[in-house]
Amino acid sequence: MPARLPTRYPFPGHVLDPRSQSAVDTEAELGGIFAKSPEFVVVRTSRLGAYDEIHPLLGRYLRAAYTRDSVFAEHEANRSKLVEVLRLSAALGMTPKPEN
Repeated sequence: MPARLPTRYPFPGHVLDPRSQSAVDTEAELGGIFAKSPEFVVVRTSRLGAYDEIHPLLGRYLRAAYTRDSVFAEHEANRSKLVEVLRLSAALGMTPKPEN
């Protein structure tokens, strides 16, 4: 079965960057993505677990239901970034709603 995109926005910045010109309701879009309980989430951070620097709500979703599966250093030209692959925790089965 082919994978379906979790959002209609092509780039993470459209959803997560408050300076984006896309006028996205970030909370609603993240809620819709995590309501689908994606098995894997890939994030790019400056240090392990720094999800709040991307967006605080993203950090709450990830800490509530995901565990780190693997970590990769970004390409040679920019070693200050890490790519983390997080996996939905099997014990939870689905992503709980984060606290406000």
